[in-house]
Amino acid sequence: MTTGKAETTGGPDRSLTDRRLLILVAEDVPVIHDVIELSLRPFKADYLFITDGQEVLDALEDTIPDLVLLDIALPGVDGWEVLRQMRANPRLSDVPVVVITAHGPGIEQDLMALGANAYLDKPFLPSALRLIVKHLL
Repeated sequence: MTTGKAETTGGPDRSLTDRRLLILVAEDVPVIHDVIELSLRPFKADYLFITDGQEVLDALEDTIPDLVLLDIALPGVDGWEVLRQMRANPRLSDVPVVVITAHGPGIEQDLMALGANAYLDKPFLPSALRLIVKHLL
């Protein structure tokens, strides 16, 4: 998906839990959407794919996801600001956030101080993402 519009997908029943999870994926590279969805197949999840930071914030006004996978380099409002606003909002402050970015490990400490629950460098191993998600959920 190359626009900033939100898109939801859900696959067949593939559960590690009894209910469908909602995972908000804030990522502007469409191929990463596919990698994430394939990586998390074992989970019963619906995905809300959003490619623009402001649209992420707009979606979070109406939706509280079970997990946010957040790229830092989003168009519009960047991932840093999305994370800041999530942590400042009492409705969203407990939502787990995994930052997935190509910015390198030098920013990990800053992200954790800002409230990220986990960090993954791109490219990432699907098994690493699954392990983090399983731990957080």
